[in-house]
Amino acid sequence: MKGFQNPFEEHIYTRYLHNRNEQILRSARLKLIFGFIILSCFALIDILLKHNIISFYSRLVPLAVITYFFILDFFYFRKGKIDSVFLMYNVLLLSLLFMIYISFISEMFFIDTDKPLNAAGIVLVTAVVGIEIRGSLSTIMTILVMQFLIFSLLLLLYDTHIKTDTIILFAHVLSINLLMILISYYLENQNFNAYKANIKLEIEKNKTQSLYTNLIEQKEEILSQNEEITQQRDLAEEQNKTLENQKKEITDSLTYAQRIQNSLLPKEQFFKDNFSDYFILFRPKAIVSGDFYWSTLLDNWLVFAVVDSTGHGVPAGFMSMLGFSFLNEIVNNNKIIEADVILNTLRKNVIDALDQKNVIGSSKDGMDIGICVLNTQTKELHFSGANFNLMVVNNSDDVQKTQEIKGDKMPISIYFKMNPFTAHKIDIETGDTLYLYSDGYHDQFGGPRGKKIKSRPFKELLKRTSGKNMNFQYKLLQDYLHSWMNYEEDGHKKRYEQNDDITILGLRF
Repeated sequence: MKGFQNPFEEHIYTRYLHNRNEQILRSARLKLIFGFIILSCFALIDILLKHNIISFYSRLVPLAVITYFFILDFFYFRKGKIDSVFLMYNVLLLSLLFMIYISFISEMFFIDTDKPLNAAGIVLVTAVVGIEIRGSLSTIMTILVMQFLIFSLLLLLYDTHIKTDTIILFAHVLSINLLMILISYYLENQNFNAYKANIKLEIEKNKTQSLYTNLIEQKEEILSQNEEITQQRDLAEEQNKTLENQKKEITDSLTYAQRIQNSLLPKEQFFKDNFSDYFILFRPKAIVSGDFYWSTLLDNWLVFAVVDSTGHGVPAGFMSMLGFSFLNEIVNNNKIIEADVILNTLRKNVIDALDQKNVIGSSKDGMDIGICVLNTQTKELHFSGANFNLMVVNNSDDVQKTQEIKGDKMPISIYFKMNPFTAHKIDIETGDTLYLYSDGYHDQFGGPRGKKIKSRPFKELLKRTSGKNMNFQYKLLQDYLHSWMNYEEDGHKKRYEQNDDITILGLRF
C-alpha cells in the first residue's frame, strides 16, 4: 500500500493504519483470552484424563506466551505505543495461534487428522491467522517465514520421524494460510481505499457544509445590509421630504418678501410719464435683491437713484428695505432735494441705525448709491455718487458725446474717510441718454477664460448701443450677458452662475 501520490494520501494511510492496529489489538485480546481458555482445557484433559505429561508441558508453553502478552499489553500497548512494535506483536501472536493450530492437527496431541471435522478446524484457524495479517508485502513475507520456521521447529521437536502425510499436511496448511493472507491483503487494500474515499468524501462534505454556512452567513449579512440600506433610504427620503418642505417654506417666504420688495419699486408708468424712452435691467442673484432703484417726483424736481446694498440675498434685502425707508423719509417727508445732502443724511441714518463705530471689527455694512435730482423746467441735473458713476451719452449730432461723472469713493456706511459727498451739476439736452448702474454686470464671470466683463468693455458696449432705441439696448445687454455666462467654443460649453445682483437704469430725455 506504499507509493503514495501525495502527502495527503500518506497522512490518510498513517491515520488508517493506526486506527486499524488499535482494532487488531482489541480483537487480539479476545483471541488471547479464548486461546488461554482452550489451552487450559487441553492441559487439564492431558494431565487429568490422559495422564500425558509431555502433552501437558506442551500446553504450558503457549500459556506462558499468552500470559506474557497480557503483561506486555497492560504495560505497553495500552499507553499508545502501538506502531513501533506492532510487527513483533503480530508475529508472536501468529506464532501462538500456530501452536494452538498444531494442537488440533498433530498426531502427538491425539487428534486424527483424517476426519473432516479436523480439516474444517484447519481452515478455520488458518482464516483466523490470515485475518490478522496487516501491513506491507515485506511484513507479510516476514510473518510467513516466521510461521514456516516455527512450524518446522515444532514438528522437529515433537516428531523425530517426519512422515509423508505430515509433510503433506504442512504443505496444505501453508498453502491455505498463504491464500488467506493474499485474500486478506486484497481486502485490506480495498478497505483502505474505501476508508480513503470516505475521508475525502467527509472533507468535501465539510467543505460543502462550510461553503453553505458561509453562503448562509453572507446571505444573512446581505439581508442585514439591505435592511440597513432600506432604513437609511427611508430615513434619507424622510429627511429629503423634510428638507423639501423646509425649502418650500423658505422659498415661499422669500417669494413673498420679493413681492413686498417689488411693490416698493417705482412703477413703469412713472418712467413713461417723465422720460421719452427708458429701460430697466433688474436681475437679482437670489429671490430677494440687495440692488434696487428708487424715484419720486417732488414739485418740479424729479429724483431717481440706483442703490447697491452690501452683499446679496436676504441680508442685502434687509439693507435695501432700510434704504427704501430712509430715502422716502429724507426726500418725501423732509423735502430734501439736494443730491449731496440726501447722501450725507442717508449715511448718518444708516450709521445710527446699525450702531456703527469706526473701530476695528465693527460692522461696515451699508450701500453704494448714485442719485440724480432733475429740475424738470430748467433741465438742470444734480448728481452725487457713493462709489457710483453716472454716464451721459448724446447722439444728436454726428459726433457722439460722452460724459462720465465720477462719484466719491466712499460708501453709505462708517468709513475711515467721512468727507461730505460732492454735488455735480449737469445741463441735460434733448436726446441725452443717461445710465446709472451697479457693479453686478461688469463684475460677472464668464467668457473664454472665466473672467469678469470689466468696467471698460461694459462702458464701450453702452456707448455703441446708446443711439439705438432703449428696448433694443435692453435685449442686447441681456443677450450679451447670457452668452458671457454660457460661453461655447468648439462644441464645449462653460456655464457660470450669476455672482451678484445686477441693475442698469437707462433713461433718455
